[in-house]
Amino acid sequence: MGAGPELQELKAIDHEVVAAIHFGNQVRDFAQERLTMEAEYAEKLLALHAKTSQAGLPKTRHTNTSQSAFANTGDGSEYRTLEAAWLALLNDLEASAKNHRSFSEAIHSGVVGLLEGLEKNNEDGRRKNAAFYTRLLSERDRIVTEAHKAKSKFDASCEALEAVKTKQLRAPDERTAEKLSHKLKEDSVDRVNAKTSHALALASANAVQDRFYKDDLPSLMDANRNLLEDSLEGVTKAWKNFLECSAQLAANSDVSLADARNQVDRVDVSSDVALFMGTRGGWREMLESEAATMKLTPPIYLDETNDLSREESSIIFLKNKLRKLRKRVEQLNTDIELKENMILGMETLEAAYRQDPAQGDARAVRETILAETRELVVVRIAKTKFQTQIDLILKEIRKDKSLI
Repeated sequence: MGAGPELQELKAIDHEVVAAIHFGNQVRDFAQERLTMEAEYAEKLLALHAKTSQAGLPKTRHTNTSQSAFANTGDGSEYRTLEAAWLALLNDLEASAKNHRSFSEAIHSGVVGLLEGLEKNNEDGRRKNAAFYTRLLSERDRIVTEAHKAKSKFDASCEALEAVKTKQLRAPDERTAEKLSHKLKEDSVDRVNAKTSHALALASANAVQDRFYKDDLPSLMDANRNLLEDSLEGVTKAWKNFLECSAQLAANSDVSLADARNQVDRVDVSSDVALFMGTRGGWREMLESEAATMKLTPPIYLDETNDLSREESSIIFLKNKLRKLRKRVEQLNTDIELKENMILGMETLEAAYRQDPAQGDARAVRETILAETRELVVVRIAKTKFQTQIDLILKEIRKDKSLI
């Protein structure tokens, strides 16, 4: 089946994450250049300020002639608080021209190092989310393909049955007719089983497809949104670190420094990202609509309720199928419980690390949580497939106690 309209939405958010990472790199490069210029003191600082001011603020609109720091699909900037903070920082740079050489050592660890780590982690997270979308798409398409294969197998069984019927009508003698009669019975059983397999596969495909658009894709959208917020929060933290270093050495720049700190403290990443997400309004409704329109339609030999055959051979098939499916779901439930407990434990550990960073790396714990969450989604997809078939079989059991 491949990707649908959701790919454009994922690309839009992914592009915004790339832009945020790029903006963090711009800030990091700016700090690195500032660090070098500190050794040459005031003249070099003034030259940097002049150069940066002439270049202007980071672009907030896409054009064919400039590389944008952020995407903007409407008029004006979707990152107003970040833009204001960046402007205040440039003003503070001019006022801090007389800071002494030791300032470079402070910004090396508080700004450059932080942003280098931020770029690596967030670019890695972005690539993992993109790879996970491909995996989700592959899982969905694989299960849908199973339904198509089951349909082809049923069609083949129908053709084989008709071929035997034709041969039986043209049998030259009773012995041949008798053999063909036995063959006809065998092919009839195969046809019924193929029909049952197709009904089960079709139900699974529809359930997984429904989950893909209603659960898995929205979760992935939220994961990308969180990554976007994390990227911008990191830039904001780097700015705050930069300002704290400046505060120690900029006794003569109280006015500009106070203005810069005030603007950075007003940065509201959630609000800015919400403005951007507003330009993508309606994506949840689009996914709901896509889920409704992408269901596989049962063929003419399956009624709307997907009732399964109750012939004797099919009953045996369903009993065996139900036993195997229950074992699979039981194992999947165990796996899900283990992963959920692991994630809960890691979230507790992450909260402790964020409360006291000296205890450990909260970001590394978060990466582990995201990795386990992705795996948990895949396990739940498998459970959706098998549980749907169990429910369909149990539905027949409730109709006919002989299936028990």
